[in-house]
Amino acid sequence: MVENHRKIYNDRFRPEAYQAFMRQFELDFPGQLDFRVAETPLFVPKALKDQILQAGEEIIDALLQPDFKEQTRRAIPPDMKCLTRTNTLPSSFWIMRCAKTPRAIWFLS
Repeated sequence: MVENHRKIYNDRFRPEAYQAFMRQFELDFPGQLDFRVAETPLFVPKALKDQILQAGEEIIDALLQPDFKEQTRRAIPPDMKCLTRTNTLPSSFWIMRCAKTPRAIWFLS
């Protein structure tokens, strides 16, 4: 973390500004947040930010490969493969009916 940026941000933080930001976010993207937004950003050095962005791009590229399912088919042991899923809770929480036992899984999106 870049500590001097954190200190400046903390010194200038005002709850009213955060609330205004959240109101504007809701106006721009109504109903899109089903999680709490942190009041404070994470300050990292540019080199780390660039590495994180590059890793994200590589993950997206891998996920978008037409044969992604085939490439990853054997990554999950057969007894861990889930047969069905039901969503009766918040949108990112699923009950998975797997070969062995039901599992509750929390997906962060």
